[in-house]
Amino acid sequence: MYRIMKTSKCTFFLITILTLVWMTPEAGFSQQTGDTPRGIPVSAGISLANEGISIIPAFSLGEPAVLTNFSAGKRFRFEPEFYFSTKGDPWAFLLWLRYDLVRHERFSFRIGMHPGYTFLKSEGNGVETVTEVVKILAGELSVRYQFTDRFDMGLYYLRGGAQDGASPQESHFLSLSSVLPSLHLMGGVRLSVLPQFYYLKLDDSDGFYAAATTTLAKEGFPVTLSSVINKIIDSDITGNADPLWNISLNYSIQF
Repeated sequence: MYRIMKTSKCTFFLITILTLVWMTPEAGFSQQTGDTPRGIPVSAGISLANEGISIIPAFSLGEPAVLTNFSAGKRFRFEPEFYFSTKGDPWAFLLWLRYDLVRHERFSFRIGMHPGYTFLKSEGNGVETVTEVVKILAGELSVRYQFTDRFDMGLYYLRGGAQDGASPQESHFLSLSSVLPSLHLMGGVRLSVLPQFYYLKLDDSDGFYAAATTTLAKEGFPVTLSSVINKIIDSDITGNADPLWNISLNYSIQF
């Protein structure tokens, strides 16, 4: 059993934000050439959403959230993700290690794994505190094929589970997705939609779902607006809102 007081939660949140600011070229600490001194590509991003939704769209925080993510490396990459509520409470930390086994113009095959932590909250005397930290371990396989210049499809599999006897002990996530042709709007703005259909199994419960991510982006501009919507097709997994959706404002940098 762990107890993280409010000051510690805010510290987690502030460290992540300050790290992101420190890494920006405008802060004066990073290289202006596009790479770090050793030629390792580095990028980072931050998203503010009215509803925190995880990599598995059926899972949500149930309140507004901030996601920060980083990426360092080329074929082999370290890509940690940190999820917080807007109050500064930690939600999940995922420390991804990813490797591109195949990376061609039309075909890609990636493997990855992460240790991670999810933070469970409880309320006492009207105050919410993180009372338990659950260790998780997961691995992924991602295959994508570009059929034409305007159409591709991808298959993604994620297997994970909680350690130390926490629930769920085992989870399976299998997703089939595609990127629809972008719709070019006025002023260089484009609209893109990524639909996916997926199967989710948590211990002895399972279900089928449909989800879509819609993004508005302007070429050369680091801020995008996106929305995720998730719909249950047939499931006996309880506790999921239906439909589940969010809107998020995203900022990304690459140097």
